[in-house]
Amino acid sequence: MRSFRSDRRGAALALAVYATVVIGALVAATFFAAWLELKNGENSLAAAQAFAAAEAGIEDLSNSWNSSVFDTMTPGASLALPVVSLIPGVRYTDTLSRLNAEVFLTRATGERFGPGGVLARRTLARFSRLTNPTAVVRAALTTLGPLTVSGQVQVSGADSIPPGWAPWCPPADTALPGVSEPGGLVSTLPNCAMASCVGGNPPLQIDTALKAPTLTRLGDLDFAQLFATADVSVSGTLNGIRPQLSVSPVPGQCDRSDSTNWGEPLVMVPPHPCSTYFPIIAAQGGTTIYGGRGQGTLLANGDLDVAGGFDFQGAVVVAGRLTLSGTGGRFHGGVIVLGAAGGSSSLGGQGLVTYSSCALKRASGGAGRPIPLTERSWVQWY
Repeated sequence: MRSFRSDRRGAALALAVYATVVIGALVAATFFAAWLELKNGENSLAAAQAFAAAEAGIEDLSNSWNSSVFDTMTPGASLALPVVSLIPGVRYTDTLSRLNAEVFLTRATGERFGPGGVLARRTLARFSRLTNPTAVVRAALTTLGPLTVSGQVQVSGADSIPPGWAPWCPPADTALPGVSEPGGLVSTLPNCAMASCVGGNPPLQIDTALKAPTLTRLGDLDFAQLFATADVSVSGTLNGIRPQLSVSPVPGQCDRSDSTNWGEPLVMVPPHPCSTYFPIIAAQGGTTIYGGRGQGTLLANGDLDVAGGFDFQGAVVVAGRLTLSGTGGRFHGGVIVLGAAGGSSSLGGQGLVTYSSCALKRASGGAGRPIPLTERSWVQWY
């Protein structure tokens, strides 16, 4: 019989090479899939960072609204703001356009940079309507809590013009009551007859319709909303409120970052850089002010004690009690005291509270706030 022999020498090598090729292909495919996943993740992260930067640009412009610049833009004008870096490689650029007297369009472009340039770019836009905080002033002083008037203090409902403000003020308006209250809350000491301490039309008005929700509504915003968006936040004891000028990066400009800068109500030639600054001031808790001057809208969510000849032009809303003593405080505009914390407010010394429609209008006009439109205010541009 013929015998056959199979010669299989070298088959193991071929199988090993084949297996190596297959395994290598599987490993390469796995690494390629992992690389794609990594790149997709990096791209998604870059896109998310760009989107977040654009969102930050929209919100930051709204929260740091510069009324003296933006409110004076003419309809149809656009303003490109400086680039703002958030973290290394992430930045945003805002462009503000005024569409008409009330509506603004804000466009914010966020970018994420890498070694090769821009990795991702997102642009968002928001339509906003300009609103101004307008206090409901029914008298020179409106109070919902007990009030004692004494000393040489003067409360006047006659429309007055702050010293030097005549070029910017219309003719005097109709006089308001000196003090308005819901009834039985105002008293005087023996050395202060109501007729001599309080003037107006009439000196004292009893208004049973006075309610806190009405008095704390300032235009489209209420007390809490406006308090949260204030330009300045202070608390405790404040000595010598004064306008402040910047040292850097541009010396001589009005320093809005200084909490002791509440604008410049004094008229100067040439005009002071802070003369058009009418901040919204949020006084946290009990606040005491000794001397100085300012203008705008002062909101105190606690008690407010004033002495040392402090001068203020604009609207003042005090959630707690108000105390004027010594050389007192001089307020041109309108003062509202809610008396929510209990206790009696006291106006004494040489304090002055006088109604001024001009001071109220200038303070309101210089403190505009952008409010997003109620429907479809926000859109992803691209």
